Amino acid sequence: MLTIKHKVHEEPPFNPVYSAAGDPPSKRKILQAALHLFVQKSVDGVTVREIAAEAGYTNPVLFKYFPAKEAVAVYLFESCYEQLFDRLNAAVTSGLPFDQRLEAILEVFFSQMEQDMEAFLFVQDHLREMWPRVSKRIRGKSILALIRSV
Repeated sequence: MLTIKHKVHEEPPFNPVYSAAGDPPSKRKILQAALHLFVQKSVDGVTVREIAAEAGYTNPVLFKYFPAKEAVAVYLFESCYEQLFDRLNAAVTSGLPFDQRLEAILEVFFSQMEQDMEAFLFVQDHLREMWPRVSKRIRGKSILALIRSV
């Protein structure tokens, strides 16, 4: 006889792009929900209430981790952007011949899309809007300047 085990509640998978290992499940769910909604509707098109509801919580849970929706957006953008930059930087500075570096750069883009399409789209679609809000540390990591250096 075949026995099928059913999990009643399963946590969303850990996503190293925008969530730290020590983040509580509620924060991970808030980030995952916010990213999904921001990609679907844009940052301005989403409310705190929608993010909390999508994550299965009420507004105060979001405010436990972030002072406002915009802070969630900046946090997500910086995390996703920096992950992409760091991987591209490794490909660009690998010391490989030019054609192999180009292949490595393309591989980074494709693997980022495969790993988390929403994170990739969020950076792509919100770069102009989010760039003025990011920290100086992130502004010092220009993907365009990195690609030009190749």
